[in-house]
Amino acid sequence: MTKKLTGVAKRLRDELVSAAERRTLRLTYTQFGEIVGTPPVFYVKFLDAVAAYQKAQFPPEPDVTYILVSKDFPYSSQIGGQVAKPPNAAQKKLAHAEMQKIINRYCPGAANPYPA
Repeated sequence: MTKKLTGVAKRLRDELVSAAERRTLRLTYTQFGEIVGTPPVFYVKFLDAVAAYQKAQFPPEPDVTYILVSKDFPYSSQIGGQVAKPPNAAQKKLAHAEMQKIINRYCPGAANPYPA
């Protein structure tokens, strides 16, 4: 049985899914903070819960946290559960694959912003 998301984590997930459905496939952590009304320093601790929730669904849902990117690198700050500042080649490949899952589920036909 999948644990239900509540509170902040649920709101973050819902906003990320909404962004994907609008084909907004890259948001900096700061831009996303403006959408959810709180600075990244507060909400980033909830992103692991969102990622885990998505993966625990049956069938698994894409990890929508890959929409969030660092202001310094055009990738998420954490890829595959590891810090990606900057991302290595394997992390870049994983980010591309995960983003394609997001596109296939929420906005078919959209261009993948992560290079193959």
